[in-house]
Amino acid sequence: MGLIKVLTVLALILCAIIFVLENFEVASITFLGMGIRLPLAFLVVILLGAGFLVGWLTGTWRSRQKKK
Repeated sequence: MGLIKVLTVLALILCAIIFVLENFEVASITFLGMGIRLPLAFLVVILLGAGFLVGWLTGTWRSRQKKK
């Protein structure tokens, strides 16, 4: 089962790298009236990191809830 998880993670990382490499054009983002322009690849990396962080924190929180 561990090998399947590792291969799945590696496949997802490979897909993310391919997506980032194919999307280097500049994107405009507006949120609450503030605008920023940055490469789409950079935005994808930020969002992947944020998603990983939220998932990790959620898993940590759930494991603490089960211990009680």
